[in-house]
Amino acid sequence: MFFRIDHARLMTKCLLCGFAVITTLVCIGVLFPDKGDAAPQGSNAIPTKQAEQSMPDESDSVQTVSTDRRITALKSTKVEWKLRFNGCGHYITLKSQGDIAGMDKEEAKAAYSDYSAELFTSAYVSLVKDSDGFCPEHYVMLSGEDGDMLEVYKRNTQTLENEHITSIDISPDRFAEDIAALQAGGLLFNSLQEINEYIESAE
Repeated sequence: MFFRIDHARLMTKCLLCGFAVITTLVCIGVLFPDKGDAAPQGSNAIPTKQAEQSMPDESDSVQTVSTDRRITALKSTKVEWKLRFNGCGHYITLKSQGDIAGMDKEEAKAAYSDYSAELFTSAYVSLVKDSDGFCPEHYVMLSGEDGDMLEVYKRNTQTLENEHITSIDISPDRFAEDIAALQAGGLLFNSLQEINEYIESAE
């Protein structure tokens, strides 16, 4: 007995079966999506652990170094006591006026109120006292008490007192441009030769 195969009907059945399988797979994909591939949406997404960790603050790793350190004079500190003359701005070094070992700047100023601390470190301290007039390197010429002569003075290098050097029998009025200075603090000269040249220039 022979069976006749209907190829057209067989092809139709295969197409229908294939369509049914594809439709079934699509439905499964819609109903059961892969959660691992879905990205969190909206503001309700749970942040990951890495996102929750804040970046370290650079200031946390910086250690503040205190500059409030009390500087004191030591036994080994070199201390210079100086006298500054306001008339010429020069300094002379004095002998030691006391011991400041163990003192800081403010304590030294309180103990020796006539002096100011120009420099204060543990290695070197400079304490300065101001004085009016000129240092012993200079001669000072000024008007005499009677007003008709010129007087010349110079500081003694040991006592620092003004010493009378000479009197010049010339009226201060001859030096009209400098009469005010001659009657006040006087004129400053570095030598007696300079004084002679000054007087000669007025003759």
